[in-house]
Amino acid sequence: MSFRFRVSALLATLVLFSSACQAQSKDSRIQDDEAEIRRFLATSGEAVKADDVEAEVNRFTEDGIYMWPDAPAIAGHEALRQWFEQRFQLVDVQLENRSEELVISGDWAFERGAYTALIRPKDGVQIDTVVGKYLNVLRRQPDGSWKVARRIRNRDHPPRGG
Repeated sequence: MSFRFRVSALLATLVLFSSACQAQSKDSRIQDDEAEIRRFLATSGEAVKADDVEAEVNRFTEDGIYMWPDAPAIAGHEALRQWFEQRFQLVDVQLENRSEELVISGDWAFERGAYTALIRPKDGVQIDTVVGKYLNVLRRQPDGSWKVARRIRNRDHPPRGG
């Protein structure tokens, strides 16, 4: 066996090994990202249930946008803060999200799911149940955490009387 052949075989083996390690490293990174995103998403109803405006606002990126049914888009932390303050003053909400799909691509991810919300006006006892679907677009932050860059919610049925 010639020296050139042995060197070529060794180089080919190193290239294959390196590719396998990179693929394994990429798969591991995606699994880590998925676990981190799922932890973040699992806490989505806590701030709403506690009427914690700052915690809910801080789930969004600074330029985050929330597209709520039948309303203009709510863009940026200050607008989100005002919207959540008003919302939390009017109603108590128990929110259950059910994630149905999560796709990660680099520093971006999207999560699609369905939700059920029990909504009770603070000035009354009537409880309304809202069922719908949502889409979260998430962006990795410089510290490695994930936040919502865009969120849209839609009801499966029009509101009562509408």
